[in-house]
Amino acid sequence: MISLDDVCRRLFKSGDNNVVLYQLLTSISENVVQPPHWVHQMLMRCNWEVAVENTLEDLHVPFVHRHSFHKLRLKRLGMQRHGKHSIAFYQVGDERIVKGLQSMSRWFVHVDPTVYFHLLIYPNVCLSSVGGFSYSLQHYEGSKDGTWFSTQLFPGKLAARAPDLRSFFDEAARFNRQVFEEDAEICANVQGRGGVLMPQEQRIAWFREERDKELA
Repeated sequence: MISLDDVCRRLFKSGDNNVVLYQLLTSISENVVQPPHWVHQMLMRCNWEVAVENTLEDLHVPFVHRHSFHKLRLKRLGMQRHGKHSIAFYQVGDERIVKGLQSMSRWFVHVDPTVYFHLLIYPNVCLSSVGGFSYSLQHYEGSKDGTWFSTQLFPGKLAARAPDLRSFFDEAARFNRQVFEEDAEICANVQGRGGVLMPQEQRIAWFREERDKELA
């Protein structure tokens, strides 16, 4: 199982000399509670590249995650390429969810209920978070049967006076599991790279550029 420290080391050794992402990951690793609250593994019946590309675009969210992830009503604020890696930033648009997280924020350190980010550490590790309340670390590993997918949920750093919030993180884990299972179901129906990419799928284009360089 990959760890946050492993991800930092991988980035540092990647040759990209990406100080921005390294500092971001170092900061995150200092603001999470370890060990993870929840660990989950499953086999996805698809190529690992398909699984990674799926998580790099948000066009499918209203259709595949209609009753789960789409409830956040995310609005993409921007995408950035950092060498082989990429990150996307979003604003959480659902007012009820934002208000609910705002009420929880007093129990946490360094959180912002209005933001979501998704980071790809090339080629097959992703890290995402809603506001810093918890962090989801995902790893996609190709196998002869498809893709072994593993994920860990790390709680955000809690304030000294925080009560027992296990039920809050249990709900975050349940939510994540639903989203990942929905992704696995749709990815099982995808064969090959598909057609022309849309501008909203720029992160997939960047990913493919790096893969094509490796395979050339």
